[in-house]
Amino acid sequence: MSSFFNASERAALANMPENDIVELAAELSVSVPATIQREALMEKVIVELARHVRVHGLPLSKWDEDDLQALTPEELAGLAGLVGVSASVPELLRAGKRAYKGYKNRKATSPIPLIIPTLLAALARYSVGNTSPKSSH
Repeated sequence: MSSFFNASERAALANMPENDIVELAAELSVSVPATIQREALMEKVIVELARHVRVHGLPLSKWDEDDLQALTPEELAGLAGLVGVSASVPELLRAGKRAYKGYKNRKATSPIPLIIPTLLAALARYSVGNTSPKSSH
C-alpha cells in the first residue's frame, strides 16, 4: 500500500498521542494490533474514515476553510464525492457544518471531528479515485 501521508503529516502522526490513534481506530472499527505501527494503522483508518464519511458526513467548521482551499481541484472533487455535494469549498463547508452538528448531538465524545483537520489532506488524496455515490444509510 502506498503511503497516504506526506512528510509533514508523518511528523504530525509521530507526535499524536497513541491513545488518540487507538480511540479513533476503535471509533471506526479498525482492529488495533498489539504493536502499533502508526502509519500503517492510520492508512487503515483513512480507508474506514472515507466509508464513515459517506454515511455520516464530513464534520467541518469555518476553521477548515483554508485547508480545503489548499487542496487540488481533484482532491476537492474527491471529498465532495464522498459527501455528495458539488466540488466547492462553500458547499463542503455547508455540508460539513451540518455533519458537525450531527456529531455534537449524537456522539459528543467522538474523536472524528477533532482529528479531521489533521487527516483532511490525506483523506482528500485517498478519495481521488476512491469515491462512490454517498450511501443513504
